[in-house]
Amino acid sequence: KDTVNISIRHMSGDESIQLQIAPQTTTYGLKMLIAQQWGIPEIFQQLVSGTKTLQDHDSLVATMKGDEDSLRITMVMSLYGALQDLASGRELIQFRALQSLSQLGRKAGPDAIAAVAACLEDADQIV
Repeated sequence: KDTVNISIRHMSGDESIQLQIAPQTTTYGLKMLIAQQWGIPEIFQQLVSGTKTLQDHDSLVATMKGDEDSLRITMVMSLYGALQDLASGRELIQFRALQSLSQLGRKAGPDAIAAVAACLEDADQIV
């Protein structure tokens, strides 16, 4: 096959997209496409196929069952990775997490706003 059909549903159930991707596309590559479509940076995306949470390095085609001609994926938005990065104490990692949170904007919610506010008191200039 030259392309694989992917159906992605946002966990909220309000949005879905259909994509055709190259067979060698990884989960991370799909996250980049989702970021372009929905404006949700990849750090906040958890992709699930059936009951399996997909890892960034996973091949999407490898997760398909033999007789399937398309793959259904649910995208769950999670702040967990960014919040861990903010708490890491490592300047550049904290800075990248702050940049990602700024891209997400109000979609991030009150927990993210509280985490960002805590960074305003950080003594490191880069943060």
